[in-house]
Amino acid sequence: VLPIENGAVQVGGAVNLTPALNTATYNQAVAAVGFTGTAYDMGENSLVDVLLYATGISAGGSVRLDYSTDNTTWFPNNTTTYSITIADPHYVILGLKTGSRYIRVSTSDSSPFRTTNLKMTFSSKRN
Repeated sequence: VLPIENGAVQVGGAVNLTPALNTATYNQAVAAVGFTGTAYDMGENSLVDVLLYATGISAGGSVRLDYSTDNTTWFPNNTTTYSITIADPHYVILGLKTGSRYIRVSTSDSSPFRTTNLKMTFSSKRN
């Protein structure tokens, strides 16, 4: 924070700022088993926050995160699932570290989770 004196503050030379935060929001319906959300490209960033918010839920269940290094071959994380219910239709994952470049939200074939709209907001930042 600089005080503004004489009505102006000047910065000399090229600043070359690089964005340290990438964000994207996707909205999709979850109407059938085996749902896979839109893939998010984290770029060179390594810490990820994920905000999930469901509206119009008709049944609760769980979702998981899938990972990919090439956006073609996906590795579902079947050991960690996130519960979204009618009573609590949101979930926040903070500071997730992954060695993969791409991430997406999905459901297993056995999850009963359904919703009119699942809002998936991803934010990735440099470690």
